[in-house]
Amino acid sequence: MGKVSLMFNEIECMGCHACEVACKQEHGLGIGPRVVKVLERAPFFKPLFCHHCDDAPCAKACPEAAIRIDPLTGVVLHDNEKCTGCNAVPGKSGMEKQDTASCKVACPAHINVQAYVSLALKGRYEDALHVIKEANPFPSICGRVCPHPCESNCQRETIDKPVAIHAIERFLGDLDLRSGNRYIPPMKPKKADRVAVIGSGPGGLACAYYLAREGYRVTIFEKASEPGGMLTMGIPAYRLPRDILRAEIDSISAMGATIRLFLSW
Repeated sequence: MGKVSLMFNEIECMGCHACEVACKQEHGLGIGPRVVKVLERAPFFKPLFCHHCDDAPCAKACPEAAIRIDPLTGVVLHDNEKCTGCNAVPGKSGMEKQDTASCKVACPAHINVQAYVSLALKGRYEDALHVIKEANPFPSICGRVCPHPCESNCQRETIDKPVAIHAIERFLGDLDLRSGNRYIPPMKPKKADRVAVIGSGPGGLACAYYLAREGYRVTIFEKASEPGGMLTMGIPAYRLPRDILRAEIDSISAMGATIRLFLSW
């Protein structure tokens, strides 16, 4: 079809560059941004051309399936309803784009927020939980007490309002807690090495989680009469119910870690 303009809603385009970057990589063409001012909105980068490829790389690069090929005309289209405005960094490929979304950058644990929100949207709740637990062992806890800076940096806010990332994480964590077959991440074969972790606060529990995944035999020593550290001593039960806290700690024990309290030393 030659070089014609990409047909998309430029009012709603967030300038994430995924389509441009994918097209450049596919065709080896230089891409120069054209800054456009639309009404009172901030300037954004508008693609300069589109090949409307039969197997469009831009459609593959978009993690939200917001770019698609019209089956009747073969024209590449942009769906502003699916676009989350993830604001990918220019020069990155589609897969790298998922590591540079502003929500992930703002997350202290650097959870791949864009990935698990997208999976949850598709109903793939277990896969979404797996993504979270690569970076955060305690989604039900963080889904309640985290100040969710990811939402403050969500690019969807420029369209309507931020995605409820915090609530989605809590939902996924609680869904796993209520399931009869809780998710245990893949673990390497048991090693002979033993590791002692001092303190069963969030840092100690997370340390035990990742050590257990690597196959180490872990024992956590806690001087208090209950595990949890500041999760127990510093956060009131109305904010973090104790049954939720105990269930998350039990998941660490299920991975083979042993928790020894002061009274049992």
